[in-house]
Formats: sequence, structure tokens, C-alpha cells
Amino acid sequence: MRISGRVRILAVLFFVLGLYAFVEMGLLGFKCPSPEPGHWRVQGDKLVEEYTRDQNNEVTVVNKTAVTNSNSTGFRRLQLREQEDAGTTAQSEVKKFELVLQDVLTKMNRLEDLARQDRNRSADLIARQDSYLRNREADLKREMLQNYRLKEEALAKHSNTLSQRTPPRVVTVRSGPGENGKPAYIQGQDTRKAAEELYTLYGYSVLVSDIISLDRAIPDQRHKLCLVEEYPDDLPQASVVMIFYNEALSVVLRSVHSVINRSPPHLIREIILVDDFSDKPDLKVPLEAHIGTNLKLRGKVKVVRNTKREGLIRSRLKGVQQAQGPAVVFLDAHVECTPGWLEPLLARIRENNSTVSIPIIDHIDVKTFAYEQLKFWVGGFTWDLNFMWIFADRNEMARRKSPIEPVRCPVMAGGLFAIYKDYFRHIGAYDPAMEIYGGENVEMSFRVWQCGGRMETVPCSRVGHIERTDKPYLAVRSNDTKEIEIEVNKARLAEVWMDQYKRYLYAREPHLKNISYGDISERKALRERLGCKSFQWYLDNVYPERKLMTVESGFFRAWGELRNVHTGLCLDLLDGLGVGIWDCHGQGGQQFFALRRPEKGKAKQTIGTGDMECMGTTGKTRLEVPLVKYCLSGLHESWYHNGKGGLLLNTETGFCLDVGQNATAGTRVFMNNCTKTASQSWIFTDYFSL
Repeated sequence: MRISGRVRILAVLFFVLGLYAFVEMGLLGFKCPSPEPGHWRVQGDKLVEEYTRDQNNEVTVVNKTAVTNSNSTGFRRLQLREQEDAGTTAQSEVKKFELVLQDVLTKMNRLEDLARQDRNRSADLIARQDSYLRNREADLKREMLQNYRLKEEALAKHSNTLSQRTPPRVVTVRSGPGENGKPAYIQGQDTRKAAEELYTLYGYSVLVSDIISLDRAIPDQRHKLCLVEEYPDDLPQASVVMIFYNEALSVVLRSVHSVINRSPPHLIREIILVDDFSDKPDLKVPLEAHIGTNLKLRGKVKVVRNTKREGLIRSRLKGVQQAQGPAVVFLDAHVECTPGWLEPLLARIRENNSTVSIPIIDHIDVKTFAYEQLKFWVGGFTWDLNFMWIFADRNEMARRKSPIEPVRCPVMAGGLFAIYKDYFRHIGAYDPAMEIYGGENVEMSFRVWQCGGRMETVPCSRVGHIERTDKPYLAVRSNDTKEIEIEVNKARLAEVWMDQYKRYLYAREPHLKNISYGDISERKALRERLGCKSFQWYLDNVYPERKLMTVESGFFRAWGELRNVHTGLCLDLLDGLGVGIWDCHGQGGQQFFALRRPEKGKAKQTIGTGDMECMGTTGKTRLEVPLVKYCLSGLHESWYHNGKGGLLLNTETGFCLDVGQNATAGTRVFMNNCTKTASQSWIFTDYFSL
């Protein structure tokens, strides 16, 4: 066999390499370790086997060491190679760590950039939203003001033909319970029963209120001439103050909505709701949630809460402290404003800053919430200092040149009126020592008139009001009774403002002479500081009709307790179902009766418990029990009394008032044939010239 030259060259090369390796190993004195399989590593100048495996592939640790020659070239190369590998590995790990760290830092920087961009975008979005809302609000105000002015201009343009035109017809597209001021009703026997229970609690039908829209439409109630009345462009902004205590939520909210819906936005600075420590849960979070989520109310309405019962008077003072507008409009929290209600009130106080302007107060039915327009009345008072509606003075009505001109009002109802905030404070605001509610309206009326101001009822302003059958804000504040709290108010105003005429109050309620009504020195100092006029001036110039109902005018012939000679018991209203007799208590009230001469120069006399109530019978039969009702309501109410210890003869029936021979406390009196016996003899406490 022939061997090629290329193969021979390779064989020679392998031989030389093998010889070199042999020589090199021989020179190093290298001694091969045990031929047993294992893993070796270099440790200093030694090769150390770390472990071996037996035939069963089980690991056995051994300490076999091969001594090496540290000076050999092969060993040095091996050692250098291992060092280079170790260095290379370390450098590689460092580079990997640096790369990872750099990647983390890069990601963190990126996240910070993204967060910064998000914050910038959020701030920009909020700024744009705020700007949009402000601009939108301004646009709406301008638009509504423009529409309002266009309407006024159009009405003014055609005012010359108004007298030939029929009154504008209200066109309504809304529908639903109570819309357009119509009555609403509850269906179902169980529901009506629940409604009656709530009616007793609130003084009106809560369930009916709850089914009526908060934005229900109310027809325009104004006189046709009011529609073309022009008002100044610079009317003062008003802060509307409402006090509530345990009202129904829907009633409070409807009151607020009606103010917002029917008032020019630029004239309402704010609506301040003062919660006089209500304990109804729906007047807490639900009320504020509705205000906060309603675009019409948010930013306009704020709620102020008392931390204890303060009463209507001090709560209103707190509301005025929060008011930002130059004018304050006080409203009850159970009203509905009608179109055009606000501008006439503000126009009157703008014309004369010492004026208190009052709207015509219409009626909202307590059971059906029907809106009912009332006749034109003004306010007066009875001698026991309760408010009463009266016809306007004839001379005052004749003075007016137009049926929509304001009319002087002797006494305001108190719940609804507009006044400049500075004048309210100047005139003495409210008496802070008065309790809860009652009498503050009469006191303020006396004070305004006697100290140089004036009160006017404004026909072009109409507001519907719920006259509640029960008033929870009269709830007991402490251990005192409701009556005592109100009577404290009466005594304070009588002592400060009524001069010698306070005797008319004390005649009706003798116990007030000894009641503790507190310190009145500050209120008397206010009267002196303001240079206020006398109560006689008030009767002469403001309320001459009341002056006619005095002893001096001959109106009263006798008054006080009406004691029966036979029993020694006093005539008493008892339960209102018929007049009877009871133990005399000297406290007036239901045992106060007055013999009056209603018409000067005429013999007819009446007997009643107050200024407007008369005692009489419905028929003309013997043994009939007399009743007490409003005068001129169909009773036979004309009486004759011939002095102390005399008979009480009903001149229309011909019978005398009798108690019988065996009467005791609680017995009903009756009409009987006149016998001039002791059971028919009666004595008033005080007699005047007969």
C-alpha cells in the first residue's frame, strides 16, 4: 500500500508534537495523578480533586492532591488563563450590573416624566374646566339679562295699548301633580293614613309635597300693570336668608328652587339656609348633597348649622352675619316665589333706604299645595300683640294714583320682607333677648315706624306661603313652656315701645305684669339714641283704626274676668265647643272677656274674648249654649249689660245668660228667660263710663 506524501507529513507532525509534549512533561517532573475519574482544581501550587463517582454514580469526596511545580511554564500558563477567565467573568458581571442599573434609572426617569406630564395635563384640564364654567355662567347671566331687558322693552313698547288688551294668558307645557299651582292628591287608603300622620307631625301634607316637582310652574299672579313696570338697572344684590327647623326636605328645596328659578341671577348674591339644630336625618347629608350636585344651586346656596336650638330670632341674626349682599331678604322655608317677585321689593328699598318692603303673601294649601291668590290685605295687631290681617286704610288707598302703588303697612307678618343690611343693623336688628319665635315682627314694626322708617306692602311682589297648622320651631327650648317664651317677647316690646298703652296687654294677660322679661335697658337706650317717637304718635299717624279700639274712644265699656254672682266662677271658653264656667285663675287668656261698643253712637254692644271674636247663639231658642266665633259670622251677637252685677241680655233673642242653680266648674252656660236671679247676674273686673 502506497502512503501519500500528505499523510506522511501529518504523521511526522504528530510525532514531533508528541515528542515535545513528552519532553516538556519529563522536564517538569510531572507525575500523573490516580487514574480514578474525578474533578480537579488548582489551589496554590497543588491540584486538588474535589469528588469522585463510584460505579453506582454516587459521589465520594476525597482529598487527593497532586503537587505541582509552580515554576513550570505549563502551570504558569494555566494559572494566567484562570486569572484572565476570572477577571473577564468579573468584568462581565460588572458590565451586566451597570447595564441593569442604567436600565432601571432610565425607566425611573421615564416614569417621572410621565407623572409630570399627567400633572401638567390635569392642572391644565382643571383650569380649562374652571374657565369654561366661569365663562358659561357669565354667558348665561348676560343672556338672561338681555332676554329680561328685551321683554321689558317689548312690554314698555306696547304699554299704550295694554288697556285695550286682555290680560296675558299663561301658556303651560308642563304637566304633573301640582303643576300650575293646581291641587295634588294622595291616592290609596293606606297612603292617606300615613299622610295624615305626617300632616300632624309637620303641619302640612309631606307626601303631597314629595310628589310635586321642585320646579313646578306657578302662574303669574301680578296685576297686568306690573308687567310693564320698569325698574332701575342698579338694584342692590340680595342675600336671601331662610331659617328651617324640622321642615320636610321637599318643602325646603322647593322654596330654594323657586327663588333661583324666578329671580334674575345677577340680583341674588346668595341664599343662606340656617338650620336651627334640626334632628331630621334628611335635612343633613341629603340636603347638602342636593345642593352640591345641582348646577343651579351650587355656589349660590350655603347651609349654616346651629349647634343648639337658638330659635327663629337669633337664627336670623346669625344669617345676617353671614350675608354678603347689601340687601337682605328674609323668607320662610315653606314658600314659593312667583314671577317678578324680587325686583319690586328691591326697587322700594333702593328708592328709600329706610324702607322695609313686604310682598303680598298668598296662600298655599296645607293639604293639597294648591296656590291660592288672596285679597289685598295689610298687617295689623290685636291688643294682646298678635298679628292680624286687616283691610288697608281707606285714606291710604285713596291716596294712591295706581292700583300697583305700595301701601303703608302698620305691622308686618314678619316672615317675608326686604331691607338694607346696614339699615337693619342701624335700626336695632332684632332684640336678641327675645325667645324662639313670636312678637318679633310686632316689635320691629313699632320700632321702624317710631324711629323714622316706614313699612310698605308692594302689590307687584307676590309670594305663596304655607300657614302651618303646627309650628315645630315653637318646640320647647328648655323646661319653659312655649307660651311663656312668647309672652316674654310680648312683655319686652310692651315695656320698651308702647308707653301707657301697655295696659291693654296686661288687661288681657295680667300674669305678664309679674313675669321676668330680662334686662331692657339696652333697648330703651336704643330708642333714646335714635330719637324715636311715642306710641301715641304711631296710633295717630300709622294705625288710626287701632286708636278707635281704645277705652278713650269709648270702644271698651268693661273688661277682665266675667264672674257669676251665684257660683263665684268665671266665664271660660273651655274646649271651644261652648262657653261654660270654671274656677277663676286671674290669668286672662280664655277667661278674658270685654264688653264693647263697635260703632260709636249706637247702642249695640258685643261681648268677646278679643278684638275680632264675638259671643252669640246660632238660633233663638231657650237653653241654647252660646259660642264664640269671629264677629259678623252669623251669630246673634248683640248684648246689653246694665252694670256691675247686672244681667247679660241678648237683644236679638230676648234671653239672658244663665248658669242654673246647681252649676259647678265645667258646667255649660245657657240662654234662659230673664229672671234677675243671682245665677243670671255677672260682674266684669273693670268698668268704664257706660
